[in-house]
Amino acid sequence: DTTSPEVMKSLAASYAANGNLNRAIEGYRQALESSPEDYEILERLYEIVQSGGDATLCIDALEALSVSIPEDSELALILARAYGEKGMIEEANAYYMRILELEPNRSDIKGELRLIYRSKGMVSEEIDAINTLLETDQANVELLNDLQELQIASGRDRDAVSTLLRLHQLTPSSKWLNMLGPIYIKLGFVSEAITSLQQALQLNPEDTSPHEILADIYKQRGMNEDAIRSYSVIIQRNPDNLKAHLDLGDLYRALGRTHDQISSLKQAIALGARDPRLYLELGSNLLQEGDSENGLAYLQQARELSDTTPAFLNTLIDIYLMRNFHQQALAELENLRQQTPEDISLYIKMSRIYQSRQMFEEGLEILNQARVVSPQDVAITIEIARLYMACEDYSRAVEILQEARQTQPGNTEISSIISEAYARTGDHEMAILELKTLIQ
Repeated sequence: DTTSPEVMKSLAASYAANGNLNRAIEGYRQALESSPEDYEILERLYEIVQSGGDATLCIDALEALSVSIPEDSELALILARAYGEKGMIEEANAYYMRILELEPNRSDIKGELRLIYRSKGMVSEEIDAINTLLETDQANVELLNDLQELQIASGRDRDAVSTLLRLHQLTPSSKWLNMLGPIYIKLGFVSEAITSLQQALQLNPEDTSPHEILADIYKQRGMNEDAIRSYSVIIQRNPDNLKAHLDLGDLYRALGRTHDQISSLKQAIALGARDPRLYLELGSNLLQEGDSENGLAYLQQARELSDTTPAFLNTLIDIYLMRNFHQQALAELENLRQQTPEDISLYIKMSRIYQSRQMFEEGLEILNQARVVSPQDVAITIEIARLYMACEDYSRAVEILQEARQTQPGNTEISSIISEAYARTGDHEMAILELKTLIQ
């Protein structure tokens, strides 16, 4: 009779003797179903689990046994770990707490409980567990370090300050002072942030990270010379720090110190900085100062260093247009048009450059090319009409806009240009009629 409790116990005992512990657990569980009051089965299961069997397979039985021997901390630990493995944190925590009641100095248990909290992302509970561990090991730097990380990650900034100060007291280091700086700023304690970062520099003068934070603080507080000194240190030690170069340049620009900005950018390049944005900035400034030869040379170097993406080329084009170097802008627009021939805005921008130089035929030609790419684009038609307006061919402008109106009768820009064309020819009555269509 394989369903007999005695038979199942015998089979389970055989499995256990042969080292098949989990099969043994299954056998004893089946025996327990038929004989739930058999205390011996509970003891055998406990022995098997102590020998390495999977406690999660017989949690109910171990729970029943723990009622009889609540003072058994080893059994409580087995249950705590089994519940933890199953993700049943509340039950696991109850058994860990029982162990600590039985053995208050079990720091290993406190640490184990903390790891379960971490695995489940239970930040508050993990912080409490670490604080409990620190009650008996106040100088544990590893625990304090973990604590400050959790405090910062969870927004407990004031607690993090206290922990970092304790860490610095135990192991003086610029690391802790550097970490304190941003937290003080976040809390609004700017003076404390400056003091902390300056102390960090005293401990480790070669570290530029405090200067990066201090430079921003100084700049925001109008301490411009201090900010310039911090940026200069950063750049001297790390020529590739693009942010420092650009921030220093922005500060010089805000102060109206263009020559200092140019000198700073030249120094950055001399130190080995190769970011094309620095060359763009320097080239633009030199053009502004009237040094066309060197300005254009630096812009060309920027182009050679860049990956010539549309974003970069657009920036370069804007610089050329801002400084009235139309020929260079047209050349780059043509390069960009080769990359993205479907971008109608490029054709329009090229046409407007030609128009600004009174080269209306070239402007019209580029717009006609745009029409081939996108025949139904009304924006192209409107731009052609504007070109005719610039040529004072008002009747032709009205003619092509009237055609465009057939496809977009509600386009207010069309009505506005037509009204302007009539006004310029002296036909004020028709101009007013067009304006009324705008009002309606």
